[in-house]
Amino acid sequence: MLLSVIIPTRNRGKYLSALLDSLFLQKSVPFDWEIVVVDNASTDNTADVVQKKSKHSPVTLRYVSEPKTGLHHGRHRGAREALGEIIAYLDDDTVLAPEWIAGVGLIQSGKADAVVSRILPNWEAEPPRWLTNLIMNGRLSHLTLQDLGNETQQINPMYVWGASFFIRNSLISQLGGFHPDGVPPDLIRYRGDGELGFFRKFKQHGYTAWYDPHSVAHHLVTRERMTIDYLCQRSYSEGISDSYTKIREDHGLYADDLIAVDRKETKSRVYYLQRAREMSFTDLLRSLKNRVEILRRFFLPTRREKIMLRLQSAYHEGWRFHQTAVKTDPELLAYVLKKSYLD
Repeated sequence: MLLSVIIPTRNRGKYLSALLDSLFLQKSVPFDWEIVVVDNASTDNTADVVQKKSKHSPVTLRYVSEPKTGLHHGRHRGAREALGEIIAYLDDDTVLAPEWIAGVGLIQSGKADAVVSRILPNWEAEPPRWLTNLIMNGRLSHLTLQDLGNETQQINPMYVWGASFFIRNSLISQLGGFHPDGVPPDLIRYRGDGELGFFRKFKQHGYTAWYDPHSVAHHLVTRERMTIDYLCQRSYSEGISDSYTKIREDHGLYADDLIAVDRKETKSRVYYLQRAREMSFTDLLRSLKNRVEILRRFFLPTRREKIMLRLQSAYHEGWRFHQTAVKTDPELLAYVLKKSYLD
């Protein structure tokens, strides 16, 4: 068995059905593969969906129940159940192009240790212009979208995102698995840095990641996600994740050279706008190369800049919440500092 496709899911039966249909339509490949649906304590019809679909699946389709809630539990259980040498992790609200499965080839040939797909939006409705304007360099992390064009290329492992990626099965346990992510809202303080933390370890050990434009996954963007409130919620969660990372860094659980993640968006126009608001007017004039443009940003920010400032505010709110929670809850601190979350 070369490939195991792992789909952690929770109460998303209606989306899971479409994903499975797209997997059934994958182009023929000269190797054996399987699909493993990990039901993370669903209360909807997820089990029935898998049972009905299994009657028509061209490959082995297995259903596994994982009662511990949290995306990392689902991913770890899937890795333990997988028979394949390579794992493909998918979000349950993706739909795949027929050539998606080709993404396994770079790992199979020994060129890559992990491969991220081209992750395109599956808009539920016409997206507002302000939202599409937030996409920078083909990426929008808040919606897990990544389109780097038609060229197969090696990328920073920090850009291997969870909606659709392939990885050697052995690396999951070797690198200590995933940190907490996708936790229920009432347990948000237990959120970690998910696949980002995993791929920090991946990068530290010198493994390579590639982007395959032929492996296309369409990630659902619902109407709910096309709102500033939703993006602020995602930013709030990212603040918690980065607080988690910083605490682990301070306790020596991350290599120092991995913390300076390549986040080009932090050098965007909003960065300078934020600096402008923190500096005195005199210092501002002395430090800026393009005074007219920066003054325009300071006094007349565009809608995009205003939105980004709201997202930054939500991010810092999440950061502060988590930092305070850890300082007042010894059990939470012990949880954050666990060396591994493998079951």
